[in-house]
Amino acid sequence: MPKVSVIVPIYNAECYLEQCLDSIINQTLSDIEIILIDDCSVDSSFEICERYSDGDSRIKLIRQNKNCGAGGCRNAGIKYSTAEYLFFFDADDFMELDTLEKLYEKAKSSDSDILICNSREYIEEQQVFKDITNSLDLSLLGGRKIFNPIDVKEKLFQFCVGWAWDKLFKHDFIKKEELNYPCIKHSEDLSFVFSALACAKKITYIEDKCVFHRTHADSLSATRNIAPECFYYAQLKLKEILEQKGLYKIYEKSFVNFCLKFSKWHMVTVKDNKAMKKFFKQLLKEIDFNKFSDSDIYDYSLYLFAKSSYHPIIALLKRSILIIYINFS
Repeated sequence: MPKVSVIVPIYNAECYLEQCLDSIINQTLSDIEIILIDDCSVDSSFEICERYSDGDSRIKLIRQNKNCGAGGCRNAGIKYSTAEYLFFFDADDFMELDTLEKLYEKAKSSDSDILICNSREYIEEQQVFKDITNSLDLSLLGGRKIFNPIDVKEKLFQFCVGWAWDKLFKHDFIKKEELNYPCIKHSEDLSFVFSALACAKKITYIEDKCVFHRTHADSLSATRNIAPECFYYAQLKLKEILEQKGLYKIYEKSFVNFCLKFSKWHMVTVKDNKAMKKFFKQLLKEIDFNKFSDSDIYDYSLYLFAKSSYHPIIALLKRSILIIYINFS
């Protein structure tokens, strides 16, 4: 049995794919399988994968019959995976050559269901690296090195980001919990990652910056403008999974705070703001936002932001009182 399955969804990634694959096949941990899922690319991505697979028996190359997005490709990767651990990687990212060895050894020695590492952003247009300061907030863990999600239940969805490419997952754990990715155009990571965090028995981390996440004009995040509603469906899917597993009430406060922050970020960065407001207002109903007081929300500005969408007049009065207090205190 291989130690790690590296699962890579691929769609029109010819410009960056070779650097990604080179960083995988040259890992110091050689006992791995590499599952490449081509999602009906129309560029030379599949041919590049064929060339790599011809020279490396560890590579399994799968070509989808129809385009199903990153979530569908990752689900296919889980299905065909045989390794102890799963590592979901993006076709335009790359990593340090000892990444998988570090992650595997730490996960194995701690018997953790999930291991998280630090990462850096690579800005393609400027060809510069930048630290991702919010990828892992150790200050919220109270000094814990290995922990159960209950230990940080009110900050579970705040201590790390809900993307998959900086995390190693125990394969048996994912199968036991029957976790998979929703087939939506973007934000599919968060429901898988956060539901996995909530279900885990042991979570750990390493502070090393192992992964380099490339941002560029054609990156998957650009699809947020094409399908702005996905932020809403991804959060509802997470809520549904937590409810099915009897975990929602335990992590409700962390979930609601995450929803407000994640939604606001989408609303200020996506062009179709009118559509976003509609979905956000519906989301506030789904999470029963009215039952929460301002003391339940970690960032008061987010509380006001939500109130302005749900009850604009009340929010305006509260904002005016706050301004008066600041000016005369």
